[in-house]
Amino acid sequence: MPEYGRLIQKMADHALTIQDRAERLTYCKEIVRIMELLSQKQKKRKGADLSQKFWDHLAFITDYKLDIDYPVNIQRQDEHPQPRAIKHMQNHIRYRHYGALLERAIERTKTMEDESEKEHLWELISARMKQSLATWKKDNATNEKVAHDIEEYID
Repeated sequence: MPEYGRLIQKMADHALTIQDRAERLTYCKEIVRIMELLSQKQKKRKGADLSQKFWDHLAFITDYKLDIDYPVNIQRQDEHPQPRAIKHMQNHIRYRHYGALLERAIERTKTMEDESEKEHLWELISARMKQSLATWKKDNATNEKVAHDIEEYID
């Protein structure tokens, strides 16, 4: 583990070679004490007793081959845990710079019956489309472009 450095790794490797079980446990306690000293900033920041974490890390560093009576219950850590799959949108967006919400608003507006409310929503939609164009395509944010895109959405 890079946060402890090469010295801790060498000490852990040496602990695996110690024959006497009691001496090995004493040596490992010293390793954990040194790990705590190296991580003083973490200890102050989190304010919790981190001995569980250090013993888990020592077991991980030695690839769980260390044969001692641990003072805490060791929790195995996967070296490279599988990340959670991220769900991506499955729907197709005609113009990505407008987004799916604007497309849904256009679809909803097309089916509205109240003409005054429908006209008001078209004004809001076109203003939002012009803002999106200005953000994404600074030089092409014209009323003609917005009108053309709205026509494509309506057809």
